[in-house]
Amino acid sequence: MADPGRLEQFEFFWRDHYDWFLEQGYQLRPRYNPKWVPSWELDKNLRAGRTEDSLFLPNPNLNDAVQLSDNRHVALKKVNKTKHPHEISIMEYFSEEDLSTKSENHVVPLLAVLHPPGEVEIEVVVIPILRAYDDPPLETLGEAVDYIRQILEGFAFLHEHRVAHRDVRFENIMMDPSALEYERFHFFNPNKRWDMGKPAVDLRAANDATHKYTRTERRPKYYIIDFGFSTQYSPDEMPPSENPKPATDNTAPEFKDLTKPCDPFPLDVYVIGNMIRMDFLDGHVDESDRRGFHGVEFLRPLVDAMMKEKPEERITMKEAVTQFEEIVSKLSNLKLRSRVVPLTKDRLCSENPFAWVVNSTVHWSKAFNYTIRGLPAIPAPPSS
Repeated sequence: MADPGRLEQFEFFWRDHYDWFLEQGYQLRPRYNPKWVPSWELDKNLRAGRTEDSLFLPNPNLNDAVQLSDNRHVALKKVNKTKHPHEISIMEYFSEEDLSTKSENHVVPLLAVLHPPGEVEIEVVVIPILRAYDDPPLETLGEAVDYIRQILEGFAFLHEHRVAHRDVRFENIMMDPSALEYERFHFFNPNKRWDMGKPAVDLRAANDATHKYTRTERRPKYYIIDFGFSTQYSPDEMPPSENPKPATDNTAPEFKDLTKPCDPFPLDVYVIGNMIRMDFLDGHVDESDRRGFHGVEFLRPLVDAMMKEKPEERITMKEAVTQFEEIVSKLSNLKLRSRVVPLTKDRLCSENPFAWVVNSTVHWSKAFNYTIRGLPAIPAPPSS
């Protein structure tokens, strides 16, 4: 078992560049200060493995920091320019002023690109701190509709600018939690405060990270991340034709023969449709906590159109946006305000009858409050 009081080899980069990051205006966690002494060695009331500075990096390429100029909590990502030659250029392209202000742009904002000394292949991108798109869980079908609307328009915007993502999965869709007014949370344990509570004697006693608003009250923005496999094509390269690049979801028909060139844009469409299918309709085979939801069969025609066996028969992302809006226009306000209830692996409601009654009563009381306050069933930006 790893010793939380010792850095692992994959953490050395962050320790070795701690002072340099500080010079650039970014302060890493105390664990990566070269002068770090484990907190439990300084305070015998604390226990190794149960404090903020005990937490390892779950991904050696990701870390967080405080941007000293404005005390902003940010994320840092190491990018290997040899392995992922297009990632930074794509992020820079969508962060240009004329595109960054467009509402349909859902590429994660690029705050800065840092060039660590002595690292020829490595650059570090600075991006906002985000949360999983469904953390906290979606509460209403209207909130689910808004999420799907945003990701469809986001991928349509990518495709409009000739960018194929090529690694679409639910982990690569994240939410900006600032609209919900989340207090600062721990990057590697987002359900807890950034300091894990004081004193952090036991993780179970650490303070939970809380938020002030729901999605219906303050519409969050969802972002597409991770462009390591992505490619932006020039106009004269359209439509592209190249061998499929295996990534996370390899269920598309194009992956049956990796030597047969294909167009990556219809492949994106298939995988996006499959992600919606697994997240909302049928559940994930390998994700026990993702079994789909009750009452979302209205999404089935859209998913079917996106997942046609033959790539040339699939709708485009632009057409997916149009079809989705047509579907949503037929949903009643009552339907949109209804509860999002997870299903079990047996396709049954995850709640027993008593819990259903209690939770539904609380939900509809809240929905009535939203109605009298004039909040739309589908979350809308403040200017709407």
